[in-house]
Amino acid sequence: MIGKRMQDAMNEQIKHELESAYLYLAMVAYFRAEGLDGMPGFARTASR
Repeated sequence: MIGKRMQDAMNEQIKHELESAYLYLAMVAYFRAEGLDGMPGFARTASR
């Protein structure tokens, strides 16, 4: 079993990764709405 400190650190990292993914997906929506061709593909790839 992992220690509490390690578990907390891993959970914090997961939180940061999810926040970044959602930010990139929001950027996809914005770029599409603004008609910025090519940028949605970049942001979608970065969200993975």
